[in-house]
Amino acid sequence: MQRDTIFNVCFLLFTLLTFIAGCTKAPVMMEQPIQVTSTPIEKIAQPQFPVKRGALVIMSEPMGANVKVDDNPVETTPLVLKDIPAGSYRIEIVLEHYVTYQGEVDVKHQQMAEVRVKLKPKLDTLEIKSQPDSEKMQIDGNDEGVTPYSKWMPSNVVRSITVSAEGYYPEIPKTTVQLEGKEMVSIILEKIPTWSMEIKSDPTGTSIWIDGKNVGAMPHKVTSTVDGEHEIILSENGHDLKSLTIKPEEKQSTSVKGDESLPNIQDKVADKPESIIREKDGAIMMFIPAGEFQMGSSESEGDNDEHPQHIVFLDAFYIDRYEVTNAQYKQFLDATGRKAPNYWDDPKYNAPNQPVVGVTWDDANAYAEWTSARLPTEAEWEKSAKGGLVGKKYPWGDDITHDNANYYGTGGKDIWDGPAPVGSFEPNGYGLYDMAGNVWEWCKDWYGSNYYVNSPKSNPTGPSAESDKVLRGSSWYDHGNYDLRIADRNFDNPSYYDEAVGFRCAQ
Repeated sequence: MQRDTIFNVCFLLFTLLTFIAGCTKAPVMMEQPIQVTSTPIEKIAQPQFPVKRGALVIMSEPMGANVKVDDNPVETTPLVLKDIPAGSYRIEIVLEHYVTYQGEVDVKHQQMAEVRVKLKPKLDTLEIKSQPDSEKMQIDGNDEGVTPYSKWMPSNVVRSITVSAEGYYPEIPKTTVQLEGKEMVSIILEKIPTWSMEIKSDPTGTSIWIDGKNVGAMPHKVTSTVDGEHEIILSENGHDLKSLTIKPEEKQSTSVKGDESLPNIQDKVADKPESIIREKDGAIMMFIPAGEFQMGSSESEGDNDEHPQHIVFLDAFYIDRYEVTNAQYKQFLDATGRKAPNYWDDPKYNAPNQPVVGVTWDDANAYAEWTSARLPTEAEWEKSAKGGLVGKKYPWGDDITHDNANYYGTGGKDIWDGPAPVGSFEPNGYGLYDMAGNVWEWCKDWYGSNYYVNSPKSNPTGPSAESDKVLRGSSWYDHGNYDLRIADRNFDNPSYYDEAVGFRCAQ
């Protein structure tokens, strides 16, 4: 009985444990059918074909734009996506300050599709009003009609606005159109007081210059809207006979008479000889008469900094017939103890009759001051180079060969691999040598790329202090057709020196 009881208890325990074990294993037994049936029937039934693939190139101007393909960011342009599934894709190209590009492209099997986009700047509104209105207006020197004015234009660019009207002072404010905004500029013009002046002389026929502008011959009556002091010059054949300064008041009539005992023109010419010799270094200087000349290049020629072409009046001056030579510069070194320039001991550049090279602007300026002269202004240099010719590219005309100047290459009289002795070529109409080629020449002016836009019409001396000084005339290692043009401008830091940089003086 006890044995049966023990057996029964053991059987019940075994049965219970078996049941519990069976319950715990039941989920494992159900996994296998799920794995087997998890693959869709159609995928089991259909054969597997390779996916068709191609390539996509995405370019933008400007580069560096962010790209999205089917709304997914990728990289920036320029971009090449290789081995991508064939099909249609949505393309979005985004760059700050530019209109976003959106489009679609089809990529075909084993072919390369291209998306090339020139992004358009975001345009924003500039409005200009003036009082009085309907007045002439320019933006960045370009005529834009009259006020009131409204136009879409790129943002974040500084604009120079000029509004002018007869009888009013011009206003030249600057403004910047903000991104996706509207910029309003209101300008109130100030009226200029008017005055009239009558100029007489005995004898009649003498030319009259007012503030550097030739206004005709005497007798003459002029009405001006410019207040302040005015310089009046009476001249004949480019030579000043009388000069005076007047300051008329508003609505005042001023009469100016020429001296009845004006000097004989031949006597006046004798007072200003065609050439003089500078005492300190023995340099020959040639006389350049007062008068107007056309400075710069026409719109169809030259670089941007040569525009606009404009009329300039210059007082009479003298300028060196030749570039300053090594022999002359040695006198300066001996007298002052100044450090010799670079290339001073190089036999390629140190012949006594070669132009001195390797000089900085500071060197050239110090030499000029030592001789009681100065460096020529850029305007003086250009007028001198023209030699009295009008509308010509070079100091001698419109064609150039190696018989005219020392520039890159060989042929004709150009037999030098370096600076030629001064005076090796024919002079121009003012008797000046090497105004094109041989060596670049330092000028007195600071350089401004836009200086011609607002340059004074009389005796310009360049902009206020900038970083670079003007160089003119080209050199022995420059190409001829373009670089040797009279109007060509160059510039560099005052501490710059080179084996093709020298100078001449003026006074």
